Amino acid sequence: MRLQFQQTGILFLFLGLATTLSAVGQEAASVETADEPSDRFRAEALAYEFTDLASGKPFELQPRSLLHWSNPARRGEDGMVFLWTDGSKPCVVGTFFTYTYKDEVRRKQSFRVLTNDAIQAKNDGRVIWNPPKDTVEYRPLANAPPPAPTPFNAMLNCVSWPVGLMFS
Repeated sequence: MRLQFQQTGILFLFLGLATTLSAVGQEAASVETADEPSDRFRAEALAYEFTDLASGKPFELQPRSLLHWSNPARRGEDGMVFLWTDGSKPCVVGTFFTYTYKDEVRRKQSFRVLTNDAIQAKNDGRVIWNPPKDTVEYRPLANAPPPAPTPFNAMLNCVSWPVGLMFS
């Protein structure tokens, strides 16, 4: 009798494990691969066109995102941050992200202008945003080091300046 119970228990354990592995396999098949969210976010970013109104020249979407973030603790929120530039000058930063609301995954975007030039934003050919000119106020930072003569020195300033503030 005891042997029969052990065999039955092992059979149920095996069937339970097989069912669980099967369910995990099916769930894994429906979960996106690591490249799919970034491809979708990039495709969304490509649908936006930001233009300098004075020159009519479109800003360039940088080929790589600045940041890819996720929050698996909150049901898998995911997002990426992109930058549009005019040459080497950053002009617009945008974040594309997902969030869950009432068991539905939703997609959102948010943009910030980084230039004082008048710009226009279009999505799929429609004008969606015309932030006013001079929306960014640039001010000198108190106790900041003077501008560096070379990019290498500028990088050193960026690294050392906040540390210097902590210990001053």
